[in-house]
Amino acid sequence: MEIQAVIAYLLILAGLSFLLYFSIKNAGFFTNQSILIVIGMAVPLFVDIAFVFDLFTFSMYYEPISFAFAVMCFMIAILKYDFLSIVPIALQTVVDHISDSYLVINENSTIVDFNRTCAENFAAISNLKRKMNIWTFIAQVKEATADNSDYFHDILYQAIQERKSAYFEKNIKTDGFHKVFAVEVTPIITQDRYRGIIILLKDITEIRESFEFAKQTQAQLLEKEHLISLGQLVGGIAHNLKTPIMSVSGGIEGLNDLISEYEVSIDNPGVSKEDHLEIAHEMRGWLDKMRNYCEYMSDVISTVKGQAVQLTSSTTDRFELNELLKRIDILMNHELKKFGCKLNVACGIEKSTMIKGEVNSLVQIINNLITNSIESYEGKEGNIDFLISQEGLMLQICVRDYGCGMPDAVKDRLFKEMLTTKAKKGTGLGLYMSYSTIVGKFGGRMWFDSEVGKGTSFCISIPVI
Repeated sequence: MEIQAVIAYLLILAGLSFLLYFSIKNAGFFTNQSILIVIGMAVPLFVDIAFVFDLFTFSMYYEPISFAFAVMCFMIAILKYDFLSIVPIALQTVVDHISDSYLVINENSTIVDFNRTCAENFAAISNLKRKMNIWTFIAQVKEATADNSDYFHDILYQAIQERKSAYFEKNIKTDGFHKVFAVEVTPIITQDRYRGIIILLKDITEIRESFEFAKQTQAQLLEKEHLISLGQLVGGIAHNLKTPIMSVSGGIEGLNDLISEYEVSIDNPGVSKEDHLEIAHEMRGWLDKMRNYCEYMSDVISTVKGQAVQLTSSTTDRFELNELLKRIDILMNHELKKFGCKLNVACGIEKSTMIKGEVNSLVQIINNLITNSIESYEGKEGNIDFLISQEGLMLQICVRDYGCGMPDAVKDRLFKEMLTTKAKKGTGLGLYMSYSTIVGKFGGRMWFDSEVGKGTSFCISIPVI
């Protein structure tokens, strides 16, 4: 009988030991409850052992008193320390392995729970512990990071007062510690009563760093794309201004000869009035030619200036189709002749049609499409169709070539990422930005059709006024 009692007592003691061990191991949150349970069970156990083995002489009432004490300890653990509300150890283990941090705050602004990730994230700047006031925790973070902003405090207070969820980003930086958190604050409301709040902190430091790196890379690619465009503009300037400049120069020489001829004829009695009028007529002829060349050069300069300055303009404006066609002709004429390609323009609508948007942006997009068509012939001569039509209130623009075409692997990714088939000669930014501009700035759409060895068509649909 005594052996059986000893085994039973040892098992009970082992159970109590495990209760304490696992309570302390799991962050100490359940220590108060566990100590009360252990004390409540240990007292009647000790009385029972003393009674069975006759260790002490005491009244028989001691045993029911000891059990009453145990019941009292259980009641305190349950009612005061919410022993029955304990999170199961299995669940606590799961949340401890979640990569996001969380804090559970009760209605008294006291931290009642957090996971291991949260403790590890803030170990360097705060002595985070349960039963700490959330405002104390925020003050510790502010002090450690020398942050004078009350933004976190204000957002949390507002969420509590208005009982509405809030979302914001918080950059926490100090010596040896730099984290960017996406913070979600969610009040807990049951039966129209505020019960507490959950603060979820998602570590987005790597995401933010990757985003900043992507922005820098995109800026570099954008700059490279602009330099390529400016290079084309410079080539266009040299080509388009060379002929009129030479013509103006020839006109000046012609006028100089006529002036010399006129000066000689002033005192010559053999020169009649008709001869003077003929000289004047020839002078006006040269002036008219030079005036036309100057107007053409003015158009070239205005077009190139607008295109160079407004490459990334987001100005909303309106322009005539004729203006678009004129600028494309000026800017792409040199490039087309250089590679022996012919642009076949077929305009099926009035050139006075008004288009809403920034003309330079659309010029840049169409120039990119024409340049891609030129390159599709891989240095050979070829035809490029530039088709313009109207369907309802939408202007349809199509650039079609009969070059190498695109494989399916390229077509599937074309508008989804910055993709280039030109190796180091291209950035892939042109089409990517063209698609974004057509959709975002012009409220239109852009699509394409391509077949390997047969060519490619890029089409744009944008609203007309």
